[in-house]
Amino acid sequence: MPSKQSYLTKKFRGRYVERLIEFLCGLDKNWSWKTTYYIHSFRQDDSTAYCKMYCQENGKLLLVKLDMIERDVSENVTGVRFVVKKVGERNYDTEPEINDLFEVFKTENLL
Repeated sequence: MPSKQSYLTKKFRGRYVERLIEFLCGLDKNWSWKTTYYIHSFRQDDSTAYCKMYCQENGKLLLVKLDMIERDVSENVTGVRFVVKKVGERNYDTEPEINDLFEVFKTENLL
């Protein structure tokens, strides 16, 4: 039986991250997912972003590696959409601090 994180990666890879969020919110109406995006660019051409989703009710921490896709909204405005690349999952009693978070991303091979 495949693990949950490989299932989520296979099901949502290449799809907008909003679809993953809708799926998670639809699992249980009593669960609330706190979502935070991290965009860093060490290189000018880097189009990778990261997302942390934490649910206090079930103690799940989802880590998502994303591709940023630029789209022209209008002639003078460019918007960004996020597409799922890989999903990692951990159990946490409390939401991890930002300093601990990057170590967790590393151990999930997302960085």
